[in-house]
Amino acid sequence: QMSQLQTAEKKYREMFENAIEGMFQITPDGRFVSANQALADTLGYRSAEDLFAEADGANKIKHFNEANYLKFERAMQANGRVTGFEIQGYRKDGTEFWGAMTARAAQNSAGELLYYEGSLMDVTDLRKAEELRHATTLAEARSQAKSEFLANMRHEIRTPLNAIIGPTELLVETELSDRQREDLNLVLSAAHPLPTVLNDILDFSTIEAGKLELETTDFCTRRLVRDSVKIMATKDDQKG
Repeated sequence: QMSQLQTAEKKYREMFENAIEGMFQITPDGRFVSANQALADTLGYRSAEDLFAEADGANKIKHFNEANYLKFERAMQANGRVTGFEIQGYRKDGTEFWGAMTARAAQNSAGELLYYEGSLMDVTDLRKAEELRHATTLAEARSQAKSEFLANMRHEIRTPLNAIIGPTELLVETELSDRQREDLNLVLSAAHPLPTVLNDILDFSTIEAGKLELETTDFCTRRLVRDSVKIMATKDDQKG
């Protein structure tokens, strides 16, 4: 019978030492009393013995965010176990990691709490991947919202713009003084390109992707300068 116990203990010890996940026993105040090599690796130590060498009273809860560990402790006190509890930790060199902890409370025959025992898996990369997926989804949602906003704005602007261009074109055909006709033609000159500008706004994603294509189009330099000066003349006159 003793031989069977020794064999079982040896198998348990081998499983404990060779487990991929970090295995531990930890006191309620956060001091490791048992750990395997995987846990030492996670915390940045060469061996479990090196980890224990620092596990004195001054280093309790050294390797976990204190507020996060207190939440873990409250959950253990309430339920006696946790599964997949995410906890923020710190390696020996101070770098941060996130772990998924599964543990149970170990008690003596009198029902007194001795320690917590369980496993800890480093899920930092999984968490970063999840954060990246979330950020990507959020960026896509924002891009969609922007496209919808621009589409709505184009519609809202086009309606009053048509109300300006249409009546102005009709007015130009009526009896007008030379000054009135010149001013109305200036309005039309400024208004006619605006529908194209609105379409360009809707194609903002093309600009963001660096795929905006410029056109080479004939135009009258003298007319462009003259109309530009006239458009600004009113504001310039108001400012003296």
